[in-house]
Amino acid sequence: MLIKKVIINNYRGFSKFEVNLSKLTLIIGENDSGKSNFFSALTLPLSGNDLGFNRKKLKISDINSKSIFALYKAVIDGKKDKELSSLVPIVSVYIELGDPNGEYEEALLQKWITPDSGGDIFGIKYEFRPKSDSDLLESVKELLKGRSNVDDAKWFTFPLEHYDYQITSTNNGKPISFNDLKRLVVNHIGAERDDFSDDSTMKANGILSRMLSSTLKDNEKSAIYAAYIDFFETIEKTDTFKKIINLDPGFENFSDHIDNLECIPNLPNLKNILSNITLQSGKEFLYQRGLGDRNLIYIILLFEFYKLEKKYFNLCCIEEPEAHLGVNNLRLATDFIYKSTKKSKKSDENSLLQTLVTSHNPTVINKLDISNVLVFTGEKPVSLRDVTKTLLDYLRKRPNFDILKLLFTEKVILVEGTTVVVK
Repeated sequence: MLIKKVIINNYRGFSKFEVNLSKLTLIIGENDSGKSNFFSALTLPLSGNDLGFNRKKLKISDINSKSIFALYKAVIDGKKDKELSSLVPIVSVYIELGDPNGEYEEALLQKWITPDSGGDIFGIKYEFRPKSDSDLLESVKELLKGRSNVDDAKWFTFPLEHYDYQITSTNNGKPISFNDLKRLVVNHIGAERDDFSDDSTMKANGILSRMLSSTLKDNEKSAIYAAYIDFFETIEKTDTFKKIINLDPGFENFSDHIDNLECIPNLPNLKNILSNITLQSGKEFLYQRGLGDRNLIYIILLFEFYKLEKKYFNLCCIEEPEAHLGVNNLRLATDFIYKSTKKSKKSDENSLLQTLVTSHNPTVINKLDISNVLVFTGEKPVSLRDVTKTLLDYLRKRPNFDILKLLFTEKVILVEGTTVVVK
């Protein structure tokens, strides 16, 4: 099971964007080509663990400004309401899922199935649109009253209070409930990882706590609770505790109130218990290690955590694994990602895990297989799966070649064998 197609309209820099994905996709592109915005767009129709990363209601900065200016210009030019309604900016993110593996995965998708001549399609659509086009247009006209030039209009004054979002099935247009949406989870490993093991944030400890909380068996949880209670009984046995609780024999009238006092856990919660652990690497706390080592562990821990959940679909988005990593650690990180997504045995493969990676580094591109590369070059992405086998074979023969220079050059001539320069 995987997300096969994504179509984005009017979200940030994307006016209309369509792309096909595979089980492992490596997204490359120059700065400001939309790689991070693409990851953000995927969080809109999907569920997520990070509430900040999973914000559904959009801000004005999330609306494609060109679409706003197109509406503004039409209003200033005095176009009819029917034409204006067709220009109202609607943000939409459509995802098409496919290739369910077995009855369980088919059951996960059964509410979203749409019969098609080419076979069944499982589609989900996020839309952020006005509750009433007429109310929005009335506000826009009032906003632009007296203006004769669209350049004088401020796009950021667009009346977004008229908008709301909905997530629906493309099968029947009905809203998808939160419980159903939880079946499809998007996870994110960002490029900014400097504070992963900082002693003030301790993200690593939180990751470990969450992994333990979600994977401990019942007998293991019982053993932890028992040890936790033993800890408080040990406190009770200390001389200091006895001095505090036991009153002087002369205060007999108070003994009934004091004698039954015990030291017990304060609402023992497994997550609270586990949050008190920290990670050590070698003979040091993890946050004392170098940034490169910390970030290697961060990627491995997070990716492993996301792989653990095999009941629901997991889309894991990794931004620039090369960030803060030296040559050796980068090689280890990319090798780990590649082998984790390419199990040798079919039975070991987690068919509910799909991985997207962005990178600027030739080492990552070559290591994760050139045929998985998806190039962002504006509104029309280019997949190297669509190029000829001859070109892919040529690129594979040069494992240390900087493929980025090739893909983003304006003109190129490929030569195999001896190169002769003619002056």
